Amino acid sequence: LLGAVFFSLRHKKETNFLNVVDLVVVPVLIGQIVGRWGNFVNQEAFGLPITNKALQFFPFGVYITDPSGVEDAFESVVNSHIQAGGGGNWFCATFFYEGVWNTIGAIFCVLMWKKDYQKKYPGILMIFYLFWYCIGRFWLEFLRMDAVPVTKTACLIVAILSLVIGVLYILARTSRLAYLDVRKSAQKGINGAILTEYEVKNYKFVGKLFEDVAKDSQKSSDKAKKFFAELLLKIGYVRKSEPDYIPVDFQSADYYHVPKDYKRRFNAMKKHDVYAL
Repeated sequence: LLGAVFFSLRHKKETNFLNVVDLVVVPVLIGQIVGRWGNFVNQEAFGLPITNKALQFFPFGVYITDPSGVEDAFESVVNSHIQAGGGGNWFCATFFYEGVWNTIGAIFCVLMWKKDYQKKYPGILMIFYLFWYCIGRFWLEFLRMDAVPVTKTACLIVAILSLVIGVLYILARTSRLAYLDVRKSAQKGINGAILTEYEVKNYKFVGKLFEDVAKDSQKSSDKAKKFFAELLLKIGYVRKSEPDYIPVDFQSADYYHVPKDYKRRFNAMKKHDVYAL
């Protein structure tokens, strides 16, 4: 991650920091997966003792004979369980659980990469990684002897924040891209453009924000609307190097209106080899 930050700062004119961060997510997950197998070799980072004979098998459990890295507070518990098994016994294979969890996360990241999600939503893989890893560590903490309540709480908070931020980011980014597409069409002339119902509604929403900003009123409610409208425009829509908002009269404009369920219709037509609307 530090390398990604350094690389982005070194080549900030040619690269996007969020794209670089997305690039390192899968290698980080692979490194963590390899590290978990290192725990297996070293007989460390295992979980609670397994006393149920039916569950004493790999990969659910791991047979430990010479543990390492055990904290002093739990050493007596581990040693007594090993002695009870005659020199070795079964413990929860938490390192393996985490390795599998990270493998699934890496697969999801690769699938998102193939779908070009990182191009449409730069930084989305890192947000997903924070959510996925923290939610995994959260439930794994319940199987660890050395679990710390602070770690559980921190992982849960980060996972929830990542989920909320991710959803809001996708909604905001989708809205901005739709706005840019319609504005680009408006620059050339909206007549003949192909627009979806969402793009039209979204462009009208952005237009309303510009109207609230331009409105000169001393009412407290109008001032509040103006403040939040300016904030939303700065965060999601307005950039210094971009042209201003172009008003569009969609009622009188002659454009192709794409139905809301156009994807379902196109898929149905492809399925039956029918390409006429």
